[in-house]
Amino acid sequence: MTKRWIATAGLMALGLMAQPVMAGGSQTDRATEFAAADTDSSGGLTLAEMQTYFSAKIETRFTELDTDSDSALSLEEFTVNETDRSLAFATELFNLADADNSTSLDLDEFTDIAPNNSNGEIIRYFAMLDQDSDLSVSEAEYTGSRKSGMGPFGKMSKNSGRRGFGRH
Repeated sequence: MTKRWIATAGLMALGLMAQPVMAGGSQTDRATEFAAADTDSSGGLTLAEMQTYFSAKIETRFTELDTDSDSALSLEEFTVNETDRSLAFATELFNLADADNSTSLDLDEFTDIAPNNSNGEIIRYFAMLDQDSDLSVSEAEYTGSRKSGMGPFGKMSKNSGRRGFGRH
């Protein structure tokens, strides 16, 4: 397992990424997200708009956690509201993410471990949402429900969610 995978799983488990980067929630929440992401008000999201939007969500979460506004997350900021066993786990995640051993996380280190932050993951998500393959995601595509188990390349296998392609 890689340090990034362990840290990402831990961030999600601990709730440090309070809201998932990829859209979720109710149809109303998704409509609000769509409107925020559609910066040119065209009624459709381009891949660039989606990439910019998800990047901004990661930065917003970093800023929320950075309570002293020093552009770095201390261990205390990173582990806010964690207790007992989850505190020990969050501390280990912090240490794994601190690539430069500075005892703090900068935005780049935080972004590296944020769920669904890679360009490839966003492109696959975009392709999954773009049901009519017109290279634009409409509000209906963004807010609509999709069949469970469907991914950007058709039915997802029981191994979907694992990193990489092919059999695992």
